[in-house]
Amino acid sequence: MQRFFRICSLTTLFLSFLLFQNPVGVLSTAEGSHLLSPITMLGIFDHYCDGRWFSGGLQQQEIELPCPGSETDDRGFVRPLGPNFTLETDQPAERSIQTHPRWVTDGYIYGAYNLHNLGIDLQPGDRFVSEVGFLKGAGAGEVRFSLWYDTKPGQAGGEAMLVERDDTHDGKLRDINVDLSGYSGGTGTLILRVDAKGSSAQDWAVWINPRIERQVTPTSAVTQTLPPTLTPSPTITLTREPTFTPPPEAVQGPSIQISMLPQDPKLTDRVKIHVEALDPLGVAFIKIYVNGDPVRTCQGTQTCEYTTPPLGEGLEVGAVAGNWQGGVGVMGLVPEAIAPRIGEPWWWEDEDEDGVINIADNCVSNPNPDQLDSDMDGVGDVCDTCDATRACESFWPDEVLSPEYCCQACFISDSEPFGFQDGTLYTQLWYDLVSRSGCGCMDTDHGLIPFEQGSVYEESVISRFYMGMPSGPHPVPDRCQALSRCEFSMEDQCANATQLREFYCDSNGVGSTLIDCPEGCVDGVCVCPDTDGGSDYYTPGTVAGQSDVCLDERRLR
Repeated sequence: MQRFFRICSLTTLFLSFLLFQNPVGVLSTAEGSHLLSPITMLGIFDHYCDGRWFSGGLQQQEIELPCPGSETDDRGFVRPLGPNFTLETDQPAERSIQTHPRWVTDGYIYGAYNLHNLGIDLQPGDRFVSEVGFLKGAGAGEVRFSLWYDTKPGQAGGEAMLVERDDTHDGKLRDINVDLSGYSGGTGTLILRVDAKGSSAQDWAVWINPRIERQVTPTSAVTQTLPPTLTPSPTITLTREPTFTPPPEAVQGPSIQISMLPQDPKLTDRVKIHVEALDPLGVAFIKIYVNGDPVRTCQGTQTCEYTTPPLGEGLEVGAVAGNWQGGVGVMGLVPEAIAPRIGEPWWWEDEDEDGVINIADNCVSNPNPDQLDSDMDGVGDVCDTCDATRACESFWPDEVLSPEYCCQACFISDSEPFGFQDGTLYTQLWYDLVSRSGCGCMDTDHGLIPFEQGSVYEESVISRFYMGMPSGPHPVPDRCQALSRCEFSMEDQCANATQLREFYCDSNGVGSTLIDCPEGCVDGVCVCPDTDGGSDYYTPGTVAGQSDVCLDERRLR
């Protein structure tokens, strides 16, 4: 894995956002012979707060709601659900959104999604698909689900109801499957609405994986078109056939946009990176790179986000995205070892034969056609050895307590999906990356920093058992709680008088390398003759007769 690290002598700090277009990875395809399963153009679960949510009721003024909301808000609320919540069918509430009407008679709630702003231009054959129902225990729940389309956003007279479903808490889910072809080419707003039928008590209404789907004709074979300076890759196929007829034209990859918050980060800032990929063929995957290292992979969605640890060096961001027909787009900084391999045969092979190509598979070596990722860390359940959401699977749902997550601090997810605190997944709060085994890894010096002694911590998950009281006036069942914690693994140490054994996080967990120390190695760091001790950005230093100097208002040498 390519690593970027500070050196003892003259150090230039560039807090820059490097974006460039890489031509490598333009692919060609042959004529398709069959239809893929419908692909998701917009997963509303991934964008639930990109819509505007409102609530109202009889003789009640309509108001706009915060997103995400709180289950204690009597004005109504919208919030994401995960596998720690149970549907009325006893299934986990995967990729689901709870929409509770205002707590008044005939209260309602609705969310409006401007499709154009989300990069969705409807085409013939596009469909809205979802299941609807209730959370388990909503015995008094009774609502009307409805889907609307507004051709004149912001004006009166453009709303049209597409479908409605009356529902009660009866242990069954209802299907919603609506053809949107009539609105192809338009720039309207899709509206998801829930109305209470009388009292809104226990109206724990849920949309299960709401999405816009599109049918795409795939190719039976893909070949790579490379710049003249590179040797063309061998023939690639999306099937397992050994040969194919060369395709007539190239398939362009997704267009990519990268944004950061804050836009001009400083040292110690945590930076939220947002990547959006758009492609009429559908987005199969997005990979985010920070300073050349892969930090996040998202499958089957148009957006992908990552929050960095506090910055200790310059920030350079890159992204790779691919569509379902083999087109690949690249933007920003990706490792030199990766860029020439964009679109290599391995990407489009299916090593575990589960129907998911390697580059989009969240568990490459173990078959998992459902790609289930209960803790949403980018590693599929069948590969994940650090999944607190499944540590108490042998217990009934009402016997499972919310997991506790501890590393630099501790929290319990009660009102959010397990593992989230204030909308951020715990792996992004504390860990530098998640290994292939699904366990977080944190390096206190964040990489190969020879002049700072760092320690590496790895995530582990255990379960706690609480003995119940089965008898008495108030019986309590046995209960189980999962605990995710980070445990000390390794610390940088001197291998000998002139070499440092540096430990760091990589995709396999903890890696190490030997670094030469010309001035010697003492107490787990290379000795540096710099008077400020090395890369200390806040203390003027001198080394080899030259001193630190400001190049301008934002850059230090």
